[in-house]
Amino acid sequence: MCPGPSMAGDGAATQKSADNEVASRLASFAAGCLGAATAAKAGSRLGLMGSASQEEFTEVLHHMEALARQRAAKLAGTATALAAGDETSSVAGTPSCTVAFERALCEACGEPSLDATGIFMRLPRDDTGRADLVRVFGMSPKASAPTDASEKTTASSGGAASSFAAFSADYVESAQDLPAFDGEWQEVEQHLLKQADEGSWSIDAAALNALRSALVGEAELKVKVTEELLTAMAQRCGSRRPALSKTALRALLELSNRQGSQSGWLQAVGAVVAGCLAAIRVTKVAARLAETTLASVVRRVAADTSPSQAAQALASGISEEVSSKSAFPAGVAAALRVVAPLLPALAIASSPGMIGSAEAAASAESLTKLAEDTLANRRLSPAFAEARAILRVLKQHKEKSAKNSDEAKTASESADKVSNQIPN
Repeated sequence: MCPGPSMAGDGAATQKSADNEVASRLASFAAGCLGAATAAKAGSRLGLMGSASQEEFTEVLHHMEALARQRAAKLAGTATALAAGDETSSVAGTPSCTVAFERALCEACGEPSLDATGIFMRLPRDDTGRADLVRVFGMSPKASAPTDASEKTTASSGGAASSFAAFSADYVESAQDLPAFDGEWQEVEQHLLKQADEGSWSIDAAALNALRSALVGEAELKVKVTEELLTAMAQRCGSRRPALSKTALRALLELSNRQGSQSGWLQAVGAVVAGCLAAIRVTKVAARLAETTLASVVRRVAADTSPSQAAQALASGISEEVSSKSAFPAGVAAALRVVAPLLPALAIASSPGMIGSAEAAASAESLTKLAEDTLANRRLSPAFAEARAILRVLKQHKEKSAKNSDEAKTASESADKVSNQIPN
């Protein structure tokens, strides 16, 4: 007997009820992991701003586990870190939660036979087919706005299509894969110079993709690289939206590798350091890209100015993070690794008799203090190895420089003695 309309409707209603139960259990599980009083507060701590794709949902789970581990470690009064091999990655390289956490999640959702992907498929959808996490966590939705970047950029320009309306808000690893940019660069620049706002993340990502596209194939760089533009780009690096964070980092990386006369890099190092350190908190993928971007920017500053100035600016930016009450150990460790390649050039530049030796010596002192301050902060223990490595290299150079100075002084005294013994 074929099921009638009533039976089919009952089946759909039953499935919908089961899916709502999974969503409710997921929100309760998150609240328990984070120690939040309500599911909405848990969603806020996770930085949820709207709907999510499957990749973004995987990143949310990864972030949830990291926060749960940090909370557990804080309650126990110990340091925490993922054990080697605990963290896994999907085929696309997106960090995912551990097997144990995924199993606990599925059991808490009442579906022990599913995996994270299966849970994602059971969540309610918005109009675009993405998982509506705001509804799942019972959060107050933001004022309704178009979710597509092209629609939002058109709306923001009073109905007229903007120069970057054709660009997606998705993260695209290679700028070569982006559409060709044939609009007005000034419009893109004017938008990026506006105050960063998470509510307009998709427009920001589209504008950054337009910037990246504009750089492709240009024999001569037409974009004026100012401190203000670089700072605006760096501010987007710390976005809670992984797509915007990674797009901003990639744009800075590509721009720093471009040849040609550019200005503003030295003045913007502090903002870039802050942006990259903020990005390291987003996801593991963003963390790797953030370290690569920071290293590229520092190389650019060293090439445009000097290793001494690059080291001094970098030390100043990292020191702000080290002295902060919310200093992030993984971020400090990554930034200190970026310092290491500057040390050989700094050692040569600070040698007696070299032009700019005083400036180089001052930079070395700043790095020494930075490393010592890091070691003095027990919360930054994951960065101790990098701090000790810097001190070791600087100490070796200082001892070598002192030895060379003593040998030069001895040789000079011997030469004077011999000279005085020669009869006139």
